Amino acid sequence: MQNEEHQTGSGGSGPERAPDTTPMPPLLHIGMQDSEGQMVPEEALTPTLPLGKASLDHRPTILLADRMPAAALAGRRLSGLRRPRNLIALALVAVLLALTIPTSLAAYSTYAHAKALALDGVRHLEAVKAKLPTSSNNLSALLDSKTLAGLQPDIQAAQSDFAQLNDLLNHSQFVAIAGSLPSLSAKVTAARHLVHIGTDLCQLAEAVISAATTVGAILHRSPLSTTVPFLTQADLTQFTATLNTITPLVSDITTQTQGVNLGALLSASQSVLLNKLISDLPQIQGALTTVRQFIAIAPAVLGLKSPVTYLVVTMDRSELRPTGGFQGNYALAQVSDGRLTSNIQLTDTYLLDEKNGVCWNASSSVPAAYLSWWPWSCWGLRDANISADFPTTARTSLQLLHTEGGPAVQGMIALTLHPIQQILDLTGPVYIGLGYNVTVTGANLEATIHKFQLTHANPGTDLPPPDQLSSPRKRFTALLGRALQDRLHKLPQTMLLQLAREALDDLKNKDIEVYAADPSVEQFFSAHQVDASMVRGPNDSLFAVDTNLSGKQNTYVQEHIADTIQLDSSGTATHTATISYDFVNPGDAPTYGYYPGYKTYLRVYVPPQSVFLSSSASAISHVASDEAQRAMWAGFVYVPQNGGPVTITLRWRVPNAVSPGQPYHFTIQNQAGNHITIAVSITPAGAPKPALNYTTPAKQIFERDQTFTVTP
Repeated sequence: MQNEEHQTGSGGSGPERAPDTTPMPPLLHIGMQDSEGQMVPEEALTPTLPLGKASLDHRPTILLADRMPAAALAGRRLSGLRRPRNLIALALVAVLLALTIPTSLAAYSTYAHAKALALDGVRHLEAVKAKLPTSSNNLSALLDSKTLAGLQPDIQAAQSDFAQLNDLLNHSQFVAIAGSLPSLSAKVTAARHLVHIGTDLCQLAEAVISAATTVGAILHRSPLSTTVPFLTQADLTQFTATLNTITPLVSDITTQTQGVNLGALLSASQSVLLNKLISDLPQIQGALTTVRQFIAIAPAVLGLKSPVTYLVVTMDRSELRPTGGFQGNYALAQVSDGRLTSNIQLTDTYLLDEKNGVCWNASSSVPAAYLSWWPWSCWGLRDANISADFPTTARTSLQLLHTEGGPAVQGMIALTLHPIQQILDLTGPVYIGLGYNVTVTGANLEATIHKFQLTHANPGTDLPPPDQLSSPRKRFTALLGRALQDRLHKLPQTMLLQLAREALDDLKNKDIEVYAADPSVEQFFSAHQVDASMVRGPNDSLFAVDTNLSGKQNTYVQEHIADTIQLDSSGTATHTATISYDFVNPGDAPTYGYYPGYKTYLRVYVPPQSVFLSSSASAISHVASDEAQRAMWAGFVYVPQNGGPVTITLRWRVPNAVSPGQPYHFTIQNQAGNHITIAVSITPAGAPKPALNYTTPAKQIFERDQTFTVTP
């Protein structure tokens, strides 16, 4: 066996060489110079090979390198030193990729699962909405027990989706990783908010179903029942508990939706659904507040603690009076547990105001504020609505009722014929026999009442004793009222709900006016603008009020108000208003003999700081106002039959009607029962033409207070 040292030569059979005992120089010394004379940094020299046998094996290479030029040698050395470091870096990157790629993929997979849960949860909420009636007027369908039961599977499925999503977001380690990735961070945040929103919506749906079930049970009772309570204190307690559940949910949804973009998680239709919800949240919160306020006053309004009694009057708009018409009939309505405890029996107001043809009080006279123009004596309930401010009229009416021998009552309800026409339109014609033998419809209601009231064409005392209602002149009206109540008792729930919706519109149009002696109840009516009160606020306004002093002609009188308003730089509004009347009598309009034409006392109410400028009619001038915080232009207007229109032009200015740089608000009020047309034109200061022009649409009438706004 040959010695190991003898195998290091270039050949295997050459002569033996003596061992080389010359010491091998170190591979590289710290501080050594490269071929260009530059010192090699210490950190570049750190990864040297260790000394030992492996080092010796590289010796021929080093010796061979000794023969290279200096510059090439230096480059060779440096290149050889950097290669191990690059390999280590690549290895580290490979390790990191091996660790992060699966983690990132898991994070993306977790997010995809979360998004799928979110989409499915909202899809079920969409299904809930799709199963609801498309029209808000279809309340009976919403309250249907089958409809409500059909919502439950989708609500429960949505609850399950959002519960799983919540668990995933709170317990998966990959969600935190996904939240740190730039492409997913905002989406993960949106998913967290969506969990809250979706869970709240599911709980909200459950609460609404509970409330709807309660309402459905109530509406299957009848407010006209004389035995079964319509609404109880227990019902209100249940509603309060539901509100206590719903209110914080709506508040949390409001919070969760602020500043969050949910569009990246949802489909286009789902985004539309949630955006609609977000835009409706203020309205929903307002409605919840209203319901809570109503629950607070309901016991006093509906007689839940003790019975309450209301004075009910019907107003004949053909003889127009300030709150809607002549108060020709009255009745007392007792309410207990939300239901009428007896039928409403209409009675001629003359039977209260005059006893056997003699005034109830010989010294009775109109209040001093109206004494200068009121033409009749024996001031009583029939004429008590002399103020166009319904709360004022109601207080006067309640006082007169009690003074004239009636009971003390807790409120007043006044109706024009319009709500009665709506009942007839809904229920169909009503036949009145008993010698009258006439079929009454919504279209002929007013004319038929006038026929028997004014011509005395009635059976009089030939009627059976139970039908000897009211006075002979107004017995037909009383019988009609009784027949309509009988019809209402038989109406199905859907029709009662439709009448309830129409009654809400009638409140806004002042065809139904309500007043409560309880201050808290009246405050509720005022806050929700159903008290039919006169505007007394800081903004500019106009309220023209007619009082018919001549007969039943208003059915044939056409009235139009046009107000042109010019604003100036100081904030003053200058009004030029024309009020025109035209009495086109077809020949059968009932009139009183002493006034063959139409005679009205016109009062125009404006802000208290208003300055009267001129009137085209000498009879109309600035007079002392009979209403607080209002200035008044007033006087008599006479309109001949078929004589063409009579037009009055009034001019006045309102200082400080608008503050500089602020919007200008102008309200024109509608007199109850006086269905007219209007035109309004407003020109801002320095503008070459009006910024607003409004005219009542063709074939329509002005029947609701309206506010116009012009911004600078």
